[in-house]
Amino acid sequence: MARIDNATVMQCDRCGKNKWYKGLDDPDIKTWYNTIRLDADGKEHGYLFCTNCWQEYANRLKDIDNGFDSWYQNGGKRNG
Repeated sequence: MARIDNATVMQCDRCGKNKWYKGLDDPDIKTWYNTIRLDADGKEHGYLFCTNCWQEYANRLKDIDNGFDSWYQNGGKRNG
């Protein structure tokens, strides 16, 4: 393999898409998203998503947020 200096490889944790960049100042590198998700046990999990997977993830988060808001506002001490 040839020597590659100052290269960054981004690979989506969901779909596997990857792309090579010459440097971190490449404007296209900003189309990748690092995210941290808390699972039901409160444990953090880090992921790197491409633009397409990030968009799908963000839409799922909106659905989850809406469900949580509905659950939170319709129960517990607030209604008692």
